[in-house]
Formats: sequence, structure tokens, C-alpha cells
Amino acid sequence: MICEVTGVPGAGKTTLLRKVTKKNDSNIVLFSDDLVLRHFKLDFIRSKLLRRIVSDIPLIMIFLRHFSNYRTFIKYVISLLMNNRERFFVRINVLRNIILKLGRFHFIEKNFSKEVVLVDEGISHIPFSLTDYNGKSEIDIEELLRLLSAQVSRVRVIILDHESIDVRHRLNIRGHKRFKKRKTAKFLNQFVLLNNRIIETYKSIQDMRFLKKTFLKVGTGNDAEKFLQIINS
Repeated sequence: MICEVTGVPGAGKTTLLRKVTKKNDSNIVLFSDDLVLRHFKLDFIRSKLLRRIVSDIPLIMIFLRHFSNYRTFIKYVISLLMNNRERFFVRINVLRNIILKLGRFHFIEKNFSKEVVLVDEGISHIPFSLTDYNGKSEIDIEELLRLLSAQVSRVRVIILDHESIDVRHRLNIRGHKRFKKRKTAKFLNQFVLLNNRIIETYKSIQDMRFLKKTFLKVGTGNDAEKFLQIINS
């Protein structure tokens, strides 16, 4: 089973998954570059940069094998990115990350069907990746999910409800690559507002039976235990 964790940046997705994997459940695997490298017997590589590059290549190749299933979706993504005001290389990186998410999905489904594989920001996180934080173009999240319904239906999505967490404070301390050069109060507020809208859209979606979503309130204690209860239910 693929279990994706999504939510606004700063909600604590990575921290939660680290806590969950420390519970030492042998049936639970956290997706990482190391998992890909071990599978292809390439984990002898020591350079962090090289490990990242080499782990991306098979995922991109896997995506290309399945490209015929994504023609309409990729056209839609490119049309959104063409209207996005982000810098060109940022938009290219967004497209690359989306391709990697799709390649990762097929890699896990083929090779880890008997385990519960936890994914930090998988295909259900694509609406966050495509958000135009300059506010020029809007995303039809429901249309986006429908275009990926065949894939999303095979994923368990846990969405972090972050109401008790000060996301602005976390982002100010930790930062985020999307506003590294624009760390102003105005942009941070826009960043948080648009991400919160995506969460609200996920909450309001009622007619997508293929979307197996569960909301987990985080920041109230015992988050890892509550997470395990959800995936074991």
C-alpha cells in the first residue's frame, strides 16, 4: 500500500514520518533516495549530490514508460506553468518534481506491493507544487485530481490538519525554497493563504470516491500513534 502524507509546507510532514518509522514496524517503509539506490544496487555511491542525481534517473525512465497514460495531464500541467510568473528554472524544477512523483508511484507499486510505503509529498501533493504564489493563475484542483484518478485511487492520502501549528513561525525559521529570495511578510502571508485554500478544497471535495483521504490533526500530541492507527485501520 502506498500511503502519502500531504499538507501545507511547515505542517510537520517530514518530522511526523521520521517519528513513525522509529516505531520499527517491519512492514512500514519510508520512501527515500536510498530505497531506489538499494533496489538498483547503486548504494555504493557516496557523494550526496551524485546519489540524488542517480536515484532520479530510474524514476524518470519509469515515468517515460508510462507517458502515454499522462499525455492529457502533462499538457494541463505545462499550460499552468506557462501562465505561472515564477522564474523559468523554478517552473522547470516543478515539472521535474511532478515527473519524479509519478515515476516514484509506479516504482513503489511494482516493487513494494507487500509493504506499507510512506511517501512525503507524493502525487496528492501536486496541487501544492503547481500553486502560483504570485497569484496570476488559479488551479482547478478537482480537475487536476480527476486527471490522475487512476493513480490517486490506488493511494491512501493522509492530509495534515495544522490548525494548532503556527506554520508562519515555522516557515520563518526553516524557510522554503519557493520564497528564499522573497522572504517578506506579504509574500509569506500569500504563501500560507494559498496553501490553506488547497487544504480547504480537499476538505470540501465530496464527490470523488476514488480519493481515499483522511485528515489527521497534528500538533496535539501522540501524532505518530494516531498516524499508525489510521494506516492500520
